[in-house]
Amino acid sequence: MKYLLVEVMERDISAPIFFDTHEDAHSEMCQCVADVLGVNKEEIVESYLSGDDYDDQTCVLENTAWTERHGNNFDWKIFKLNDAGEFFD
Repeated sequence: MKYLLVEVMERDISAPIFFDTHEDAHSEMCQCVADVLGVNKEEIVESYLSGDDYDDQTCVLENTAWTERHGNNFDWKIFKLNDAGEFFD
């Protein structure tokens, strides 16, 4: 099984990144959110683990995250792929 992380800023879709584990994909997603906000990744992970939104415009869940910075909307999504490369939930 593989995991695919996709980032979208406004309508600009990034190249997907593949991971062997959900943990690695989620860690990278948290790093991306932190990079956009200019904070430490640990702050983002801490808010995720506590079940609270980081702030009123930032949320990190198990397979999705979103935030807004300087009028730009950022979204991330983790997709699960089976061994044949097909998407599934």
